[in-house]
Amino acid sequence: MIYVVGLGNPGIAYKKTRHNVGAMILEELRDVFAFPEFQIKKTTQALVSEGLIAEHEAVLVFPQTFMNLSGTAVAKICKYMKPDDMLVVIYDDLDVPVGKLKLSYEKSAGGHNGVASVIEHLGSKAFIRIRIGISPTDENGKVISTDTPLKTNNQNWMTDPSSVYTGVIVLEDMNFKGKAVIHFTEDNSAGIDNPD
Repeated sequence: MIYVVGLGNPGIAYKKTRHNVGAMILEELRDVFAFPEFQIKKTTQALVSEGLIAEHEAVLVFPQTFMNLSGTAVAKICKYMKPDDMLVVIYDDLDVPVGKLKLSYEKSAGGHNGVASVIEHLGSKAFIRIRIGISPTDENGKVISTDTPLKTNNQNWMTDPSSVYTGVIVLEDMNFKGKAVIHFTEDNSAGIDNPD
C-alpha cells in the first residue's frame, strides 16, 4: 500500500495558492485514477480516498490541520500502516523551479514547516518526499526570489500532475532510497535522473 500525503492548508482562501500544491496534486491523482470522493476520517484529522494507482493500492491523504500541524494527522494515518507500506509526502519547494520536481528520502525538512511537523510527530525522517517546484526562473533557468507561496501568482506555476504519479509508481518499482530529479515534457513523458 502507498500512502500519498499532500500537504496544504484547508479552506477556500488557500485552495489555489502555491503552498497548497500538494493538495492540488492529490485532487489530480483522484481524478486521473477515478478514486472516490474524499471523505473526512475524523480519527486522523484528514480527508482520505482509497483506490488504485496503476494496480498499486493507494490511500490519498489531505491533512485538515493547517500546514504547520501536518504531522498530527500524518502520525495518526501511519498507525494504520503495515511494515511493507510506503509513505510519500508531496509538498511545495521554493528552491525548486517551476516545471521540475525532486525526490528525496530521509532528509531534513529544508525549512518547510509542514515537513518539520511530520518529522517531529513521526520521530523519523524515513519517508519519501516529492518536492514540487513553485518558483519562477530567469532566462538562464536560475530560481529567482518570489513572493510568499501563500499568495497566488500570475505565472502558470502548476506542475504537471502526470509527472507526480509517474514518480509515485517508479518509487514503488525501484524501492527508492536515495534522491532523484524527475524531468517531464509537454507530451507528459517523464524521465528520472539519479544525481551523484
